[in-house]
Amino acid sequence: MSVAVSTNNVPTQVSSTKASAYGPLYDQHKQPLNLGQKLGAGGEGEVYALADDPHHAVKLYSKPTVLRTQKLMAMLANPPNTGEGHVAIAWPTKLVCDARGKVVGFVMPRVHNVRGLHELYHPKTRRTLTNDITWRHLVNMAHNLSSVVARLHAKGYVIGDLNESNVLVNRHALVTLIDCDSIQVTTEANTYRCLVSKAEYLAPELQGKDFSTTTRTPHHDGFALAVLLFMLLMEGMSPFAGVHEGSGTPPSLLDKMRTGQSPYLRFGNSKAAAIAPPFKMLPRYMRKLFRQSLRPRVWWQPYSWRRPTASTWQAALQRLEHSLTTCLTNPNHVYAKHVKTCLWCARAAKFGIDPYPAGTTQSQVAQLITTKPQNNSRLYKIWTHLRPQAWLKLTGSTLWHGEHSNYRTPLVLVSSLFIMQDVINRLVTVDRYADKVIAFIGVGVAIYVLLTILKKFRWTAMTIRLVEYTLRIFLVAYVIGALLIN
Repeated sequence: MSVAVSTNNVPTQVSSTKASAYGPLYDQHKQPLNLGQKLGAGGEGEVYALADDPHHAVKLYSKPTVLRTQKLMAMLANPPNTGEGHVAIAWPTKLVCDARGKVVGFVMPRVHNVRGLHELYHPKTRRTLTNDITWRHLVNMAHNLSSVVARLHAKGYVIGDLNESNVLVNRHALVTLIDCDSIQVTTEANTYRCLVSKAEYLAPELQGKDFSTTTRTPHHDGFALAVLLFMLLMEGMSPFAGVHEGSGTPPSLLDKMRTGQSPYLRFGNSKAAAIAPPFKMLPRYMRKLFRQSLRPRVWWQPYSWRRPTASTWQAALQRLEHSLTTCLTNPNHVYAKHVKTCLWCARAAKFGIDPYPAGTTQSQVAQLITTKPQNNSRLYKIWTHLRPQAWLKLTGSTLWHGEHSNYRTPLVLVSSLFIMQDVINRLVTVDRYADKVIAFIGVGVAIYVLLTILKKFRWTAMTIRLVEYTLRIFLVAYVIGALLIN
């Protein structure tokens, strides 16, 4: 397939083997393209800057084909939402043609001041680059990556070759997906499959498959996305990496992926490496999603079984973003609220290296080692809220809806104690049936409070809300009933 172009205003060419082989280059609107310096090369072609446009680049194929041209035209006809103010998806914007009109590549957005995803989730490379990255940034990156994948799936595209090398990140935790011409594109007439993959991110059911005849689905992208998210949140550790504890030769990484052997999936003869962060640093709902995504389908599961979608991950990571707390010792130590102590302080004390230093020197790290980690247990928080100094701060409407809304739980607990006292008095001193009903309602409140407290104080946000509203209903029923009867 070719696109007719005019040879007027012949563009200049840089000294490059690939660019010079094609001669003068144009876009599909017959406008000349002046190539700048070479930016990179891969198995499919080379990438060049545009000399007169710093915001775009050109990719030239090593072996342009009619099938590639058809695929590019289908992508140009149905672009996804690439983002506003930031290029989230480096989607082709124009075709690149030689003087004969043959399509030899495409124009795409170019991003600046970005790093590869792997440079930021790995602690060693992250420390050499900057001290401004916190775990909150990594959670934001994970959320934004899920959002990008969800956008493509919503348009009917399948990435296919999702891995750490085709995701770039800037200092604001915004991600950019590159190498978009390799994704799977489906039209009414044809399916242009993804012919490449990286073994570490390939879904187990695709191992050994012929990609030229295998149509991929968002379900397959879900596996690669889960691996990337796991490495983002777990300091670059692969979910299938671990120390083999069984007898015989340790299985390879691909064998572990195929059989689901992982110290985090509750299957296999391996344990997590000593340097790996604890899996329980992630909330329970996040751990559940990882297990659903990374475990292979077993015989008793229906064929309709699917991994969590990118939108599901996006919602879960947004929930995680809202549940983060900051260490009192180091403002760069950020972790989920369900963790009782600052795990980054504990890791600095254990290994002598702070994974998220706040501009600290080694002497400051040594001082941090001797510092007791921040106590984030629920009992400690309740005691902090019940101190006289804290109670003096409570004012008017801010008690329930303002910045002091965290005092609601201890207030409800204290209220339940008064209810228990009144319940005992009613059961002992009165014989009226109505009073006994009120007493039993009070007993229900007390039992509910006690059962909630006994759940190891590991409440999720949804559980806290459920407990709070349930107790409010009991309290309102108790007060109304007591007033009507008395």
